[in-house]
Amino acid sequence: MKSKNSKTVTIKALHTKQRILDEVYTLLESTYKNVEGGLNFENKYDLLQNTSIWKVIYFENHIIGVLIYKAKHGLKMVACAINETYKNIAKKRLINIIKKNFSKTWMEISEGLERFILNIASAKEFIIHNKKAKDILKKSIQLCNDQHHYIREINGVNKTKILVGTPTI
Repeated sequence: MKSKNSKTVTIKALHTKQRILDEVYTLLESTYKNVEGGLNFENKYDLLQNTSIWKVIYFENHIIGVLIYKAKHGLKMVACAINETYKNIAKKRLINIIKKNFSKTWMEISEGLERFILNIASAKEFIIHNKKAKDILKKSIQLCNDQHHYIREINGVNKTKILVGTPTI
């Protein structure tokens, strides 16, 4: 399997998202099933109505990865997932997309996604000081001593998070 048979499509149109909604939501549910706090969308219609841009990675007409963004202080990546069957190709594409977008987008990450993102070259340059997190998130958070992490409640679970990227404030 060669990654040159893969492509990334940026989708903004609601009708285009509707056509792939079931497949994208199933992929996200599968990825987030073991994440504490889970997928932060009530259902697939919440995903459809409350997101701005989807970057969908295709390989031979299969969706093998997705990045979901909300229009919030610029573009905030709020979810991403890869199809485990095409893990190597999807991860390479995901890394390239994220690396190219640190200066244009931002994300609030934790756990496995944090480890994955912070291993990308240049990611550490885009870590946002946790004191700015209060202004950006406009949520109640507890700052950690490392000046990067903070703790906030998500779906009833206290999570240690970090902000990476370039939000517009």
